[in-house]
Amino acid sequence: ALDLAVRIAQSQIRARATLVVEPLDSALVWSNESRLTQVFLNLLVNAAQAIPAGDVEHNEIKVSVSADAERVHIVIADTGCGIPAHVLPRIFEPFFTTKDPGSGTGLGLYICHNIVRDMGGTLRVVRSDTTGTEFCLSLPLAPATAVTQRAPAAREERPTKSNRILVIDDEAAIRSLVPKLLAHDEVVTADSGRQGIAILNAETFDLILCDLIMPDLTGMDVYEYIERERPKELGRIVFMSGGVFTKRSNDFLATVTNSWIQKPFTSEELLAFVDRVRPGS
Repeated sequence: ALDLAVRIAQSQIRARATLVVEPLDSALVWSNESRLTQVFLNLLVNAAQAIPAGDVEHNEIKVSVSADAERVHIVIADTGCGIPAHVLPRIFEPFFTTKDPGSGTGLGLYICHNIVRDMGGTLRVVRSDTTGTEFCLSLPLAPATAVTQRAPAAREERPTKSNRILVIDDEAAIRSLVPKLLAHDEVVTADSGRQGIAILNAETFDLILCDLIMPDLTGMDVYEYIERERPKELGRIVFMSGGVFTKRSNDFLATVTNSWIQKPFTSEELLAFVDRVRPGS
């Protein structure tokens, strides 16, 4: 999970910092690989975004793994701007963000915290000041006799027909991960509802995977645009949601027939979902 997250995050990190990884090969934890990858990826992308681009030589993101008798500890440290002390108690709250307006929904750390908690682990900030931030993720150590299990390769049974899919999501981790999971298809990404609409004005897609809650224009706004300007494509939009709803989004989902998938999702869940909603299935 850590290796995959590091490979995906490299594109975000390489212009900002040197990445150092100190793994521990012998450590096994009870976990879900896809969800753990999402947590690592979110923390790595957040670390990269805390460091201004252009000074790689003087900045570092370091990932170190250690274990004691009961737990495995993964520390992700950066030399970024840090998190102000007065907001630290709120960073795991839904919709709370320290980023500039329009740059994030404030759901990333909230979702990560819930994923780790559901795995019996903890996610906390161990240091944050003007020299950077350190997050520590601790998970229960699995017995040495544990056997890792993987689901059968889902791609072998997937349809041979590929589709053009547009992914609209303000979370960089989702935009990086989904195209890799849907490598069988042609995937285009947009980082906002506004950019998604601009792409839809120029191109046609078989499916549109759209985050429901985004700053600026929401998934509901994208839906209303398609309903108004391209009504024949209305059935092609499906929603992704972090599970935190406003009154507007609750009312909206109650009135539309479009499918939606809840984040965080595993790779198997996403593949099965896309195969179910793809045209002709």
